Amino acid sequence: MLVRFYRTFYPAADANDWEYQKTPAGTNDLPARREFAAVPVGTNIMDTSALPGSIFVATDNDTSFYTYGWNHNIVLRSNRRQIEVNKGDILLIHGDFVIAPNALKIITPNL
Repeated sequence: MLVRFYRTFYPAADANDWEYQKTPAGTNDLPARREFAAVPVGTNIMDTSALPGSIFVATDNDTSFYTYGWNHNIVLRSNRRQIEVNKGDILLIHGDFVIAPNALKIITPNL
């Protein structure tokens, strides 16, 4: 079902990895990262279906993680935004979007 949902927005995508991440509440935040490398050379950046991405499915209420904006190469705490989701919420992001999970419990299929 998640693959079909993702392909609604990115029709050329293929599922290549399923990953379960869990950080119990009250533990240290995970480091900021991208799920994939920056956009490959020669890729048409205006073609959103050509970029890899991830689906985040929250499995608990009050799940949150920090984001650092679109296409940031350097993570600055001053530019950090927190996204909070609840059980059942689904987020689609591009793989070059910088995130830092904090007190989070999610299932992440990388597509």
